[in-house]
Amino acid sequence: MVTLKKHLPVPVPEELSELQKIAVRFEDMIYKKATDQSSYLRKISLKMLSMETKTQQAPGNAQVISNQNNPGQGNQNRASWTDDQTEILVSMMKEYADVSQYHGPNGWTKEGWNFMTAHLNKQFTSSNLTVNQVKYRAQRLKRDYAILKSILDRSGFGWDPEKKVPKSIDEKWDELSQEQRKWRFKEFLYYDDLHKIYEGKAIQGKRCKRTAAVLEEKYNSFHFVPEETFTEEVLRAPR
Repeated sequence: MVTLKKHLPVPVPEELSELQKIAVRFEDMIYKKATDQSSYLRKISLKMLSMETKTQQAPGNAQVISNQNNPGQGNQNRASWTDDQTEILVSMMKEYADVSQYHGPNGWTKEGWNFMTAHLNKQFTSSNLTVNQVKYRAQRLKRDYAILKSILDRSGFGWDPEKKVPKSIDEKWDELSQEQRKWRFKEFLYYDDLHKIYEGKAIQGKRCKRTAAVLEEKYNSFHFVPEETFTEEVLRAPR
């Protein structure tokens, strides 16, 4: 009610009753979209913060989040992240990946980065994260996802949804690079959500289904020259 009162112009005599009606409709809309209590509370929180952020970034308002894009910052972009902070970041990326204001064809927009940074700093008041630090964390998550996807794209590998690790026999792991093998026993809690963000679909059961037989036949062909995949391009990129 307090947030609505700050942002919605309502005539004073009818202020309380009108705001109550708006609040009821708003909560009902969020309730219908939520899948559980946690999802409901998260969506309410994000919506309220979205209203606050729009006001802060409105013309004439001096409260703007600094990008801190000065060259030579080095390790300042590598903030210390907790699991809770990363979970909130991934949750927002998943929530707003289809919102054009925050995410476009070329990735996250300036408004998107500012919004996510503002929400993280509001949720974790002592973190003082910058936009660049949030960007860097998102890029690291994308790189880790790409490495895991390169493993799961190979024949003979599957995904363990409980342990959050790829699984296969020893011989298959021996075929992988050192960077890939380090994920054998290292859980990655965010693979399912990142898969939905980057691939637009959920993991199906314990196996990420693919046409392995067709791909193997193509790769074993003498005349076949494989093109560089998106995953390989990410892995090849300088750190």
